[in-house]
Amino acid sequence: MHQGIVLVVDDNPHNLGVISECLDTANFEVLIAKSGKSALEKVTYAMPDIILLDVMMPGIDGFETCQRLKNNPETANIPIIFMTALADTESKVKAFELGAADYVTKPFQEAEIIARVKTHLKLHQALQRVQITNEVLEEKIYQQSLTEEQLRATLLELKTTQSKLIQSEKLFSLGKMVGGITHEMNNPLTFIEGNLAPLSRYTNELRQVLKLYQEIDCTLPQQLQEQLDALDLDFILQDIPRLLRSMEVGTTRLTTIIKGLSNFAHLDQAAEKTIDIHKALDHTLLMVNHRLQASSLRSAIVVDKNYGSTLNAIECYPQLLNQAFFQILTNAIDAIDAKALVDQTLATPEITIATQQQGDTLLIHIRDNGIGITPEHYPHIFDPFFTTKPIGQGLGLGLSTTHQTVKRHQGNIHCQSQLSQGTTFEITLPFKQAKRP
Repeated sequence: MHQGIVLVVDDNPHNLGVISECLDTANFEVLIAKSGKSALEKVTYAMPDIILLDVMMPGIDGFETCQRLKNNPETANIPIIFMTALADTESKVKAFELGAADYVTKPFQEAEIIARVKTHLKLHQALQRVQITNEVLEEKIYQQSLTEEQLRATLLELKTTQSKLIQSEKLFSLGKMVGGITHEMNNPLTFIEGNLAPLSRYTNELRQVLKLYQEIDCTLPQQLQEQLDALDLDFILQDIPRLLRSMEVGTTRLTTIIKGLSNFAHLDQAAEKTIDIHKALDHTLLMVNHRLQASSLRSAIVVDKNYGSTLNAIECYPQLLNQAFFQILTNAIDAIDAKALVDQTLATPEITIATQQQGDTLLIHIRDNGIGITPEHYPHIFDPFFTTKPIGQGLGLGLSTTHQTVKRHQGNIHCQSQLSQGTTFEITLPFKQAKRP
């Protein structure tokens, strides 16, 4: 078996014969070319393992032939050994600058040529094995990076699924809690409301009787007169109607809260339905009303509602959409509280809610004048499990779930924020949900 293919390029037939014979004796397969042009043509259909190249040739000399071979990606890595009678340093340096592996000077010894060819062929073969090994390693690294990327994607998917499960469990627990609260509150509230009417009637009748009694000119026993004077009967008769009206206002308020809780949670309404989006926003505001009140750090938060859209019927999953509004509003309150904590001169804290019809969609703006979002956190606000709150005060699922909810409703959500100035969430929802395949 031959040790390799050697292309010998020389315009001297004698040199070609001598070199070919010695290489053939050493079990090399020999190709010959009598000019640089011929050599360039030959390598296109018979690729050698190594090239012995004469420098001094008519037409295209050895230097130019070498340069063209090195500029061709298919032949650039073939080792080239120059054969030259030029012994000056400048010619040798030029040969190496052009990419030659070695050179032998004429007249040359056959043993030297064989030794140099074998050496550079082994080096070339070793380099090829290294390159193959590198390619294999690069492929393995690439495959490993793909596997790691797939693992990261799977992990993110698991986390997202977990967040959805947690949110679903929260919604389910909320529904059960609200159902229990409304049931327990409705019973005594119904009892109180039912008794207020007859109680009001009875007190009115008693007042009339007492007024008639006061108009009768008679002398009462001293002990009874002293007790009546101590009661301040006139004040009691005036205060009883005020107490009854206060109780009626209280029961009406409780009824409104219970109705708001039920509408917010939308018990037994997990399926898609059409709701009044403005009422949904109002019910959500009712849920955060206690946090809107004044605190030791700030005055009460002013809610400015500008419901500009007359078309407000939205096809949606009410429970999910209310939770999305709830999350944005609680974040707005947190941002205002955070700003109040660092800015004692905070002007009137405010949340603005506005709606506007845009063709077949409804645009909802929810803006606060809180502390805003830092530039480094801004790109990650919708990422699952991303939170800037201290440990124990948030899992980083709120805005991620809100984003998923809006996307589930075939809508879009965008956020604009300026540090220390406030944040605006812009939600676009279609009035009707497109049928999914």
